[in-house]
Amino acid sequence: MIKKMLSELEHDAIKEIANIGAGNAATALSDMVNKRIDIKVPDVSFVAIEKIAETLERPEEQVYGVLLEINGDIDGTMLLMFEKNTALRLISLLLGEEKKDVDEMGDSTLKEVGNIICAAYLNSLADFLEMKILPSVPSSCYDMAASLLNTVAAQHAMVAHTALLTNTKLHIDKENFKGEFILMTTPKAMNRIIKELNKKMA
Repeated sequence: MIKKMLSELEHDAIKEIANIGAGNAATALSDMVNKRIDIKVPDVSFVAIEKIAETLERPEEQVYGVLLEINGDIDGTMLLMFEKNTALRLISLLLGEEKKDVDEMGDSTLKEVGNIICAAYLNSLADFLEMKILPSVPSSCYDMAASLLNTVAAQHAMVAHTALLTNTKLHIDKENFKGEFILMTTPKAMNRIIKELNKKMA
């Protein structure tokens, strides 16, 4: 498994890349809504794709997800998930009005947030590794957390063995929001990422 292939140095490098992406995403989101936004990445971990749902604290919780396909020098899928209550509060704060459900404007806001965060992470990875990595237009999804993850994982089980999980914490106007950011790539792509990491750290 990829997890066993990662040294502590490689793990720290991937976490640092994620934090750089988080910083860039925070700046972009702050400019979009004219609010101070901080985004942190407490940790990253690799999980076997068939065991992704087992990492959830509340697998039965309803979640909103933003999904992007990626291609270029590496292929894969990115998924950003927020629990329903977190998503509604996040939308309300960003739009400046209380939302009881995710309407068309709320859905558009979530997709834009997901697009900005995912693009920032990808750009940081691409810049560090000197790769070309391109995201697709984001799509949204809504389901129980375990069902959503299992569905996405099943679609990639034939080509991806491992997923990279990144805990994402947003801080907006004294409020904290927690999301799950997941990157699924083929073993070939992940091995290439690790190879390029080692080149850069040599």
